[in-house]
Amino acid sequence: MTKKKVTKKIVTRLDSAKRTKKDACCEHQDYWHYANKIGLLFIIIFAIIFFWSYFHPVHLALQRQMLEITFFGFNGMNMPSFFVGAVQSYFWGYIVVILWKIVVLSSDCECKPKKK
Repeated sequence: MTKKKVTKKIVTRLDSAKRTKKDACCEHQDYWHYANKIGLLFIIIFAIIFFWSYFHPVHLALQRQMLEITFFGFNGMNMPSFFVGAVQSYFWGYIVVILWKIVVLSSDCECKPKKK
């Protein structure tokens, strides 16, 4: 290697080592990709809660009432209610990520352009 290439490689390594909070804050984040993953996680959690009542039937009335309070259109332990709850769980993933994005954008990030 030539001296110029070695120097350039060292400078690149030093620059990447000097990452600050500002750099981490300014990186582009794919929020919609995260929303999809979180929505799918919420569907899995909802399915576990829904089917848990068939495997361990304790306080079924309480569990059904809590699901009715949490999900609009949930009216019992049947398949239409399962699909209503699964769709709403998925959309809650997007709502959580939108709220997170609002929090991140309103945080004190040093990379925002300064007002003149």
